[in-house]
Amino acid sequence: MLSEQSLAVDEALQDAYKTLAACYLKPSMQTLAEALQDFEKRLLPLGPEVASQAGALAQTFSQSGHQELLVDFARLFVGPFEVLAPPFGSYYIDKQLMMGDSTIALRDFYEQAGLEISPEFNNLPDHVSAVLEFLYFLMFNEIVAFKEQKEKSVSTFRDLRTDFLNNYIGIWADAFTKNIEDNAQSSFYSQLAKITKLVLNSHNITKQ
Repeated sequence: MLSEQSLAVDEALQDAYKTLAACYLKPSMQTLAEALQDFEKRLLPLGPEVASQAGALAQTFSQSGHQELLVDFARLFVGPFEVLAPPFGSYYIDKQLMMGDSTIALRDFYEQAGLEISPEFNNLPDHVSAVLEFLYFLMFNEIVAFKEQKEKSVSTFRDLRTDFLNNYIGIWADAFTKNIEDNAQSSFYSQLAKITKLVLNSHNITKQ
């Protein structure tokens, strides 16, 4: 069960999921500047290593130009030719670029959490940004349940998040982030891969 101390950790993790999700979308300098403001300070409850990497991400962003980020984003995640770090879970699990069997399984996770894919959603459900947004959603609901003293709901959302981390994103996160680190030409995306891997492993410190 959450304590007041672990609540601060979970709130920082919720923040991390939301911020990293924004970083995997087509780069907007204003959006990223707002998302990364005080990022190191906000992630301090996750420990000095994670906070330091968050600070490094914000710093590399401040030293990056928009065109540099756009070009590297396209190289890594879009194409038009070879996609160097495909951002879709099906690429790593099903060995196809998009909409594999694992995407159907992913929808089951969404349905268990009470989510439906909006007709206005313009990305694939297994895109890394959507996956991180889903983790944010699970953590948000877990924290709300804790504050409302709904212990059963806290356990439900925590168990679903742990299952999702272990049996879905945990299966392909290392390969995905390694592809970014191996192929990124910008410091920003190289650093993004490092902190993404750290944050996805940080759920272990919330099991108290």
